[in-house]
Amino acid sequence: MTGHKNKHKVTYRMSYWRPSSIMMGYGVFVGIVMLALIEQGFSNWIEWLDSIAFGVFLAALYSAIIVAHFRIGISSRGIDGHDVFGRRRFVPWALLESAKFINFAGLRYVRLFAEDGARPLWLPLFLSNQDEFERTVQHFAPGENTLPRYFKERTA
Repeated sequence: MTGHKNKHKVTYRMSYWRPSSIMMGYGVFVGIVMLALIEQGFSNWIEWLDSIAFGVFLAALYSAIIVAHFRIGISSRGIDGHDVFGRRRFVPWALLESAKFINFAGLRYVRLFAEDGARPLWLPLFLSNQDEFERTVQHFAPGENTLPRYFKERTA
């Protein structure tokens, strides 16, 4: 999915398949553990399939919710996203101080730290159109801002 332009603001969503595929592994594990606890073990292979299906369902549902909720907005004023707890946060370009990479449960993010000392904004690096997003950041972010500089260094 490409960015959506709305009055000089471009919004992006996370790719569904990246978090979904990682969550499938966790979901299948949780499904197996939950069914094992409920049933006190597995008596046949159908129960194994049920637990795997339950785990896949949990992962698909969780991924759909996070993709629908967590959007990233870029404008000439700054970047709009979420902190680690899912709270919406806007950071003006002028306040961006540093960008640090983090791999969280197999999902890659850049944490954007601002001069105001508030919790960093977590920017997913698995957006549905990551290349377009990076070009949009280059377009909107002024001069040698932290985020475009991070993208340049990462690809160099």
